[in-house]
Amino acid sequence: MSKMMSVIAIAAMMSLASAAAVGAETKPAPDALERAEEALREGGEKIMRALELIMRAVLHYDMPEIRENGDIIIRRRNPDRPKKPPPDRPDETTT
Repeated sequence: MSKMMSVIAIAAMMSLASAAAVGAETKPAPDALERAEEALREGGEKIMRALELIMRAVLHYDMPEIRENGDIIIRRRNPDRPKKPPPDRPDETTT
């Protein structure tokens, strides 16, 4: 999951950098530039906090398992319980 976080962080920073480069083409007033820089910094911090919360939530679940009958199982991780291997055959369920 850390690779995913790195890719998302790099993409976010690249978009912020490109927005700053577009703004650098014109010459705004110094106080407007400072406000824009502060807004970009705050926006980047909020994005990083949101990504951190998403990653924390995603880490509570195992990878999805697709069974032969098409069922998709996403198990919640329980760090207190030892991990057991998936069953050899799919569960028989009726609907």
